[in-house]
Amino acid sequence: MTAFIPARVAQRRWVNPSVLELVLEAHDSTVLPAAAAGAHIDLDLGNGLVRQYSLVDPAPTGAQRYRIGVKVQSDGRGGSRRVAEQLLEGGPITVGTPRNLFPLEIQTQRPVVLVAGGIGITPIHAMASALLRTPGTAWQLHYAFSCREAAYFPSTWLHDDARVSLYESHPAQGSGKALDLQALVDLAVAQGGADIYCCGPSGLMEALARCCEGRPGIRYVQESFEAPDLSDGSETAFDVTLARSGRTIRVAADRSILEALREAGVGVPSSCEQGICGACETPVLAGTPLHRDAILSPGEQAAARSMMICCSRASTPALTLDL
Repeated sequence: MTAFIPARVAQRRWVNPSVLELVLEAHDSTVLPAAAAGAHIDLDLGNGLVRQYSLVDPAPTGAQRYRIGVKVQSDGRGGSRRVAEQLLEGGPITVGTPRNLFPLEIQTQRPVVLVAGGIGITPIHAMASALLRTPGTAWQLHYAFSCREAAYFPSTWLHDDARVSLYESHPAQGSGKALDLQALVDLAVAQGGADIYCCGPSGLMEALARCCEGRPGIRYVQESFEAPDLSDGSETAFDVTLARSGRTIRVAADRSILEALREAGVGVPSSCEQGICGACETPVLAGTPLHRDAILSPGEQAAARSMMICCSRASTPALTLDL
C-alpha cells in the first residue's frame, strides 16, 4: 500500500497550452524518497480522486523535489483538470511515495532504444537522464509529437544531443517527419539487438510491439496509460469471499470487485481504477482470476497469486481474497 507525504507545489508553469509542469517538495523541505527512472507518484486530489504521474527526473538517492508534467485534457476523467485548477503555486498537495512499474535496466553490453510519443516523454526523459549519467552506455531517444507547440521538452539537451531524434508529424510550416518504427527495429536487430522502451499513445505502443514481436535480440518494454479493454459483453456475476472476515460478497455482472466491496462498506486501497497502477493488487487464495490489467506479466497472471480488483474478474464461480 502506498504511503502518502504532505507536500506543496514549489513551482508551477505552463510549458505549452496543454502541458502543465509542477515541481513538488515536502512541506517541511526534507528529502523525498528515492525514485529510479520510470517511477511514478500518486497525487491525492481529494474526494477520493487519485491520479498517477511519471517523474521527469530520476532520484536514485532521494530528492529535494519531484518534477512532473501533466497533460491537461478537457475530455478526460477530471484528474488533469483538477490539477490545473486547484494545484496553485505554494499550495498543499498529498503525494504518494514513488512506485516503479516501468523500470529501466542498464546493462553496458546492451544498447537501449527509448521511444516517446507526446506526454509519454516524461518517464522516457527520466530514463535518458539516467543513461546520460552512466558511462559506457549506448542509447538513443526517438521523440514523436504532432507539433513543437504541443511538445514537452523537460531539458534543453533534448534539442542538442546527437543521440536524440525528434519527429514532428504536423509542423506549422513545411512537411512533417514521421517516425519509422519498422526501420528502427530492423536497425536494432541488424546491430545485434537492443532493449526498447516505449511510452506514449496506445497506437504508437501497439505498432511498436508488433514490430518487435518475434524479432531476435529485441526486448520490448512499454508503459501503458490504460489497460486494454478485454471485455466481450459476456460478464457474469460471481462471489468473492474475504478470508479475514469470512464474509462473502456478490459481484454483479455490471460491477467490478472494487465497486462491489465499496458498496458493501469494505475499504480497500485503490488509485487509477484502470488496471495500470497496481494500488489495488490483492492476493488470491482460491479460485481463478480473469486478468484484465496492464501490470502483471503473463507468468504472473498464469500463477494467479494476485489480481487487480479494479478491473479483473473471475473465471470461476467464486474467488477467495486475502482481505
